[in-house]
Parts: sequence; structure tokens; C-alpha cells
Amino acid sequence: MKGQELVTTFFHEIFHAIQKPDPDQCTYSASQEDSFWIHEAGATYFGLETSAELAGVSSQLVWDKHMRFISDRLSEGSIDRQLDDPALAEKGAIALHLLVQLGVLPVAGLLD
Repeated sequence: MKGQELVTTFFHEIFHAIQKPDPDQCTYSASQEDSFWIHEAGATYFGLETSAELAGVSSQLVWDKHMRFISDRLSEGSIDRQLDDPALAEKGAIALHLLVQLGVLPVAGLLD
């Protein structure tokens, strides 16, 4: 698990390098708070997707593991259900993943 976390974190940070340079200007909302969570969640989303691809495993397997991790943190009370810290990027990535799965959000839109 630690190796996957390192790879995911690495690609989270790499993704920030190719994201829209000004996260204060979100194309989906004028809210600076929305821009921040989308910026961080998008980086985590691509970090998880990239780690799955590099490991040669189904991305759904990685998402299921990630969602269990977040569910466990919610159950123990170390994080809450609000879309804020702690675990803003991790919770937000799940929201983005579900929107992509539903076909509401195109993956290419996350690059903006």
C-alpha cells in the first residue's frame, strides 16, 4: 500500500504541473472554494487513475480500495462528510470519479 500511495502522491503533484495554472479561476464555478477543491480533487483523481494504469490493474479496483479507505476514516470519525479538510482532495476525487462514471463530467474537463 505504501508504494501505491507514493506513486499516487507523485502523480498528484505532477498533475498540478499540467493543470490550469490559476486554480482561483474555476471554469465550473466562480467560487474560490470550489476552485480549490476541484483543483486538489482533480490532481488526486489523476493520481489514482495513473497509479492503476502503471500497476496494470483495473482502475475500479483502485477506486474501490480508495473508497473503502475513506469510508473507514468516516466511520472512525477522523474525517467528516463535508467537502473540506481533512481529506478534501480524497473526498473530492470520489465525487469527480462518480460524476465521470455517470457521464456528467468529461475527463478532459478536469484538465481545465
